[in-house]
Amino acid sequence: MSSDKTIGILSIDIDGNDYWVMNAIDCVEAIILICEFNKNAPSGYIQPYEANFMWDRKSSAGSSLDAIIDLAKKKKYQFVGTDSSQVNAFFVRDDYLERMN
Repeated sequence: MSSDKTIGILSIDIDGNDYWVMNAIDCVEAIILICEFNKNAPSGYIQPYEANFMWDRKSSAGSSLDAIIDLAKKKKYQFVGTDSSQVNAFFVRDDYLERMN
């Protein structure tokens, strides 16, 4: 990964289109990546992209944890855990994990 794009932390928490925004970001390469997910979504679920999506706090929104993990792997991140509420997934960029070993 290119060091001129490196930032420390990137957190994506936008209530719905998180997967798609995470997929599209290529202007920075965070060492630590945090992405919101829907703990109640069925396995493999990816919420369809909707440009004007607004979460109404009543319906379910967001993609499943395993869908977010699969995308992170493609972007060269390793899953390290979730927060205690199980709504945010934490990842570390592969090349930084290698430095820790």
